[in-house]
Order: sequence, then structure tokens, then C-alpha cells
Amino acid sequence: MKHALRKRVNPRKKSSLIFTLILITTLLLIAQIPYQTAAVKINKKNSEIASVTLEPVKDNYLTDHYPTSSFGGLTFLVIGAYVPAGTTYRYRPILQFDLSSIPSGSTITSAKLRLTKCCATGGPGGNFYVYVYRLTTNWDETHSSWNYKETGVLWAHPGGDYSGYYGSFYVTSGVAYGTHFEVDVTNLVKKWVDGTYPNYGILLRSSVESSATTNWIKFASKEYSDSDWRPKLIIEYTPPVTPTITLTPTPVSRSVEQGSSTSYLVSVTATAVSGDIGLTVSGLPSGATYSFTSNNQPAPYTSTLTISTSGTTPTGTYTLTITGAGGGVTGTAHVTLEVTAPAVTPDFSIDVSPNSQTVSPGNSVDYSVSVNPSPIFSNPVSLTVSGLPSGATYSFTSNNQVPGFTSTLSISTSSSTPTGTYTLTVTGSSGSLTHSETVTLVVSPAADFSISVTPPNLAVKAGERANFAVTITHIGGFSSSTQILISVEGLPSDASPSLSSFTTTSTGRHGYLRIATGSTTGTFPLTIIATGGGKTHTAAVTLTITPGGATPTASPTASPSAPPTASPTPSPSPTPSPGAFDFTLTLSPSSSEIFQGEVATFVVQASLVSGTAQPLTLTVSGLPSDATYTFNPPTVTPTGTSTLTVTAGSSTGSFTFVITASGGGLTKTVTGSLKISTKKCIIATATYGSELSSEVMFLRKFRNNLILKTYSGKQFYKVFDAFYYSFSPQVAQFILEHPQIKPLMKALLYPLMASLHVSALTQPLFSLNPELGTITAGLIASALIGLLYLTPLLIALSFIVRGWNWKTRKLVLVFATASLTSFVTLVSGTILSIDYLTMLSSAVFVVSTMLLTPSTFLIGLLKNK
Repeated sequence: MKHALRKRVNPRKKSSLIFTLILITTLLLIAQIPYQTAAVKINKKNSEIASVTLEPVKDNYLTDHYPTSSFGGLTFLVIGAYVPAGTTYRYRPILQFDLSSIPSGSTITSAKLRLTKCCATGGPGGNFYVYVYRLTTNWDETHSSWNYKETGVLWAHPGGDYSGYYGSFYVTSGVAYGTHFEVDVTNLVKKWVDGTYPNYGILLRSSVESSATTNWIKFASKEYSDSDWRPKLIIEYTPPVTPTITLTPTPVSRSVEQGSSTSYLVSVTATAVSGDIGLTVSGLPSGATYSFTSNNQPAPYTSTLTISTSGTTPTGTYTLTITGAGGGVTGTAHVTLEVTAPAVTPDFSIDVSPNSQTVSPGNSVDYSVSVNPSPIFSNPVSLTVSGLPSGATYSFTSNNQVPGFTSTLSISTSSSTPTGTYTLTVTGSSGSLTHSETVTLVVSPAADFSISVTPPNLAVKAGERANFAVTITHIGGFSSSTQILISVEGLPSDASPSLSSFTTTSTGRHGYLRIATGSTTGTFPLTIIATGGGKTHTAAVTLTITPGGATPTASPTASPSAPPTASPTPSPSPTPSPGAFDFTLTLSPSSSEIFQGEVATFVVQASLVSGTAQPLTLTVSGLPSDATYTFNPPTVTPTGTSTLTVTAGSSTGSFTFVITASGGGLTKTVTGSLKISTKKCIIATATYGSELSSEVMFLRKFRNNLILKTYSGKQFYKVFDAFYYSFSPQVAQFILEHPQIKPLMKALLYPLMASLHVSALTQPLFSLNPELGTITAGLIASALIGLLYLTPLLIALSFIVRGWNWKTRKLVLVFATASLTSFVTLVSGTILSIDYLTMLSSAVFVVSTMLLTPSTFLIGLLKNK
């Protein structure tokens, strides 16, 4: 029997099992590395939320039981009421935290005060509310008492000088020592940091100060031996953005012969710097000069730095410093310039001018290309051009000649050539020698304009005035000063047109065409003709004049202003004339409250008031930057409705948004409110005892700063959210009712924490491509979770189930196919922004990867069986 057992488990498999145990143990230890919640983490762009956990710099409690005694050195703080022999004595803790570690200009996003029960309670054991107030004067920890704030100096009001109310929490009966109580004091900390109030600290009062029975509790003070029980102020904030100027030269090193020139491409970017940034160069050798093609411009921009040497410039290697300065900020970069003596080897050089040309589609433009011997060259040089946009061709007037010669390079574009800025490379080749120069070709639309008239159909009664909104849109640099004449064809003989003064906008001009009708009735196709700058364009509308109008009157001389633009504060639209198009705009519901990653739905209704209904275009402003929204349909014709769907990201808070409807010469707005709350990790909170614990804070940051920052992450979170909250409230309640299982739950959560901790190392990928970073983090987390949780189960099954090796291989093939297929589908859904496809494929990708990893790992173990 013993011999048979020895044959079943060979030494090679024992080694594999030992390796598996070592791997799993290592990953579990990673999860136990303490999370430094008191450390401040700021990324290179200064956009990540930082956190700091502070302990009091001084604390004490005041009581009228001993009105002149100080208790600043004790290990506990007493709050509540003590009632011996019918007399009620009050107890009030006071605390102060040093906020100097928070950089000036930071934005406070969250602040919570945490106190911990440390000692016995009195009376019912602490069944009361604790209120938080702001101290309004300074005090001394070792000498403050109910009557005195410091030695010989009385409080203005015995029991402490305080003001305001900044929150409360409820102290429950019979809780164990070490129980944390938390209260949100974000508004108070904000006012301390922004300088609204001086920071003298906090005073705590209880709701039982007038009680006729004893009822008090003790919190650990800053002198308590266990640092985790001491008072804590946990603050999350966004550090201020540091102004920077970054210069990136390409290449970083150049070599040039005496008397010749060379160039570097310098990219200028900036963070939190307004105004122009000027470029200079220092460190040039004697006889050398520099110039920039672009300079003194707002960032970002790119400039070509040209270094020109003379025949007397000393040879050698020089380090040049490029400096960018603006807005009181300076940035530098260094390049190397090597100056060499002219080579006697036959060579040639090419020079192309100008550096940049602009052409409209369908036209041509010329560059001058000079090919010169350097110093002598007797072979023909062939010229070619690369980097042309589609639909463009090139030709040289002279080519394949012996330098020096000059050739005209003609670039011919077609009507289909796309607009844009292109870098062309002109290359001269002769044998093994090749020289290139780059120039810029800008393809921009020809200067032109277009005309649009709304509404396309308008009916008025005879004698009334018809109003058409005329919009002129400038194209391709069309000058706003060019005069454009408007005329109308097709009017009945007794109708007379007039124009309002036109208002210039960022894209063109806007005005009104007014037609005073006479007695003639009928339907008249009108042609609105706009002529200017050598261009003529028309727009067609239909005017229907029906019988029964009043006697026509002359058009007023006043000109209506352009339609108002949408702004966060709703503004009334112009009052239309009787019979003209008008509508009202309503929103239902007017407010909604959701959690991070969830969806809110609103119905926008446009109701026709008068006139002929015109289509309205809907837009929304005021939502958080990481929220996405859609209108279905995007336009609505009164009376009609459209559904606004808002998907929240990681931002939290209350937001007032403005919906704007524009059309028919009118613009109207309606406001709504959206509150986005933090989605709590309730199982982890119940397990670790506080939502401010380092583990829960890590899970929240992993979700908010990584997953909910991308489209694919948001779609996966919808599936995960529905799954997780289908069972997590029951599990969390069970943990709270049975605190003895918390150690077991912590052990069960260790593999999850380890997996997410490792996958969070992919954060640098997010700066390159956020979607790639999210998918990579999901792949790593899924693989590790499957490896740590499922591998022990599969190993046990391999000992029990016969033929498990063959079964595992078939499962691996199924899981691998599902994982690869879902990955391709996930990438496609993300690129095409197809919500349901991305949601489904992300869920399948995570589950199949979790199953694939341990199955594949098990095959390696079973090979030795």
C-alpha cells in the first residue's frame, strides 16, 4: 500500500506543487504591504488626487465639573454628561490639526474626522449625537480648561469659543473598544485651507449636555499608545498645478561644416502657462548665429531652429542651451552642435525655399530647389519628393543634372486632396550619396463662403411681415471685412425685402431678411442670392402668403440681434412676433441622483406655442468632464420629446447642467441638477471597519482613477456593478452582525488586493493610451485573481478526477478561444463606441481570462504526473 502511494506522486510533481505554493504565498505577501495613506502621491501632470492622514498637534477636553483643571496630557478624551447627585456636568473635547503639509492652492475634495472608542463608557454607554464646531480663538493644550483658554486668559464664553456647525455622528451603545466613528468635515477643512477662517481647531459637543442622567464615552487622544486608535483627520485633495515649460528638440545632436547651416526641430509645450513663450539660444561658438521659424507664440507650437556657421567658426563640439520663457516660467533643453572642417570628398547639398507654402485643393504651388557642389561634385543628382498628400503629384523643371543647378518643384493638388499640414521631404540622390530637406505644404480650403436661410418654409397672412434668419459661414480664411450683398428673386410685385444689420460671429455673420407682403397671395419659391469676394451662392426658401392679413406696414428700422448663445445661466430668448415660430422647453425629472458609473435619464419636451414648427438642435453644458451623454433623437420638432442619457464617470458632487434648444432663429434653455455620489465598497468597508481604511481607499482609487476614467472601463463597470450589488449588501450585513469572521474575510480578500495592487502598476500606460491601460490592467487582474483563487481548487480536482489532464486541455482550448474572441470584440466595441458590445465582451474577457490562467498553469503541473 505504501509503495502504491509513492508511485502516485512522483518527485517532479512534488517540486511543481512546492513551486506553486511559493508563488501563491509571494503574491499573498504583496497584499499585506501597508498602504501609505499618509503619503502624498502626485503624478507628473499634477492631476491625481493626493491624500494625507493627520494626527492632532494638540488635544484636550473641557468640563465644568473641574472648570479650572486641564486634561491635555491624558490618553483619552471625554464627551457627554456626568450627573452625580442631580447636578449635570458637561464634557467637550477640543482638537487641532496642522494643515501645513497641504500645498497652498490645493483643492480639498474630501475630509473626514475619525475618533475611536478606547475606554469604558458611563451611563447608557454613549447613545447620543456628537456635533462638530469650529473654534474661533487659539488655546493652550496644557493649560486650557472650562474657564481658561490659556494661563490667565479666559474664554469669551466658558466651555470654549466656537461657531458654526459642520456635521454630526451618532455614538452607539455597547460597541467594542477600537470602534471607529467618522464624520465628514470637508466644508470646514476647505475654509481653513483657502484662508476663509484661521485654523484654531475643532470643538465637539454632545446632544446630552442637558441630560438628567449620566451618559458619556471616551475617545483615544493623541497620547494613546496604539497609533491606529488616535484621532485622525483624513484629507483628500488635488494639488495645485505647477507651471512648466517643456522644450523637446529633435534631433539632440547635429554636425555641420564650417560655413554651413544645420537645423533642429523644437517642440514647445507648457502646463498652466498663459501668453507667449519666447525662444532663445546660448552657448554658440564665435561666428555662428541662430534663427527660429516660429517664436513668441502661445504653447503648444513647433519651431525650426537653424544654426548658421561662418568660415571662421572654430571646429569642435559645443553644448547649446535652448531656453523658453513666458509667464514668469522658464524651461530649457540642451543640444549638441559639432562644427567640422569642410571635407574634401566630393559631395553636394540641396536647399529648398520657401520653408512653407499654402495651396487650395485643385491648384498648384512652387518651391525652388537649389543643388550645389560641396565643394566639388561631377555626377548628376536625381531629385525626388515624399510625404505628399493623396491626390497630389510633383514635377521638377530640371532633374538628373550635375550640381549646381536650380530646379522649380511644382506640387499639383486635385480637388480631392484633403486639407491639412504636410511635411514634404525633398531628396537628392547620386550613387550612395543622399541629402534631404524638409518643407511644409499647407493645403487649406479656398477662401469662400456659404449661405443658409431658415426656416425653409414660412407662411404668413397678406399684409404681414415674413422673417427669415440668414447665416453666412466663412470658409478657408474668407475675410470678415469683405462686403456681401444680399438680394431676393421670386417675390410678388407688391412685396418689399429689407435686411437687418448683420452680426459678425466666430464663424461668419448672422442677420435677418424681412419681407413686407402686400395683398398678393399664393406660394412663392424664393431665391436668396449672396454675392461678395468674387463668389456667388444662393439658398432656396418658400414663402406662402395666405388671405386675411392686415394692411402692410413699413419695416421697422431696428435690427434684431443675433440669437443668444447658450450659457450656464439660462437667458430668455427674443419674444417672437405674433404668428411667428415659438416654443417652450421643459425637463422631466428636473433632478436625479446616481452613483459613480451609473446612468441617469431625463426627458426633454419642446412644445409648440405658435407659428410653423421648426427642428431644434439640442446640446447640454455643465456636466462633469468625465461624464458622457447622448440625446435620442439629437433633434426634436415641437411638439416632441428627446431622451437625454447621462453616464457618470468617477467625478462626484452636485452639478447644475443647462440644456439648450436652438432652431428657427430662437434659442431657449432649461436647467437640471445631477448629484453623483461615491459608490462604496461595502464588503471591504465591513471587513476593514472603515471606508477610510487604507485598503478601502486603495480600492476606491483603483476604481475612480483607473477603471472609470475610460470608455471600456465604464462599460465593464456597468456589468460588474449589477453583479456585485446583487449580493454584497447581504454579505456586508452578515459581516457586521458576526465580527468574529473579519479575520477570515481579510484572508479571503488578500489575493484580490494583491492582484489589483500588481495590475495598478500599469498606470504609466494610461498616459500613452487610457483604453490600452484599462484593458491591460484588466488582463493582469483577471489572470492573477484566477491564478490565486482557482489554482488550489483545480490542483485538488486533479487528484480526485480521473482523466483530468485530458479534460483540462480541452477546457484550456475553450477558455483561450473565448478570451481571444472577446478581446478582439472588446477592442472593436471600444473603437466603435458600441455600448452593449463593449459591456458583454469585457465581461466575457474577464471571466474567460480568470479561468484560462489557472487551467494553463495546471497543465504544466500535470505534465510531470
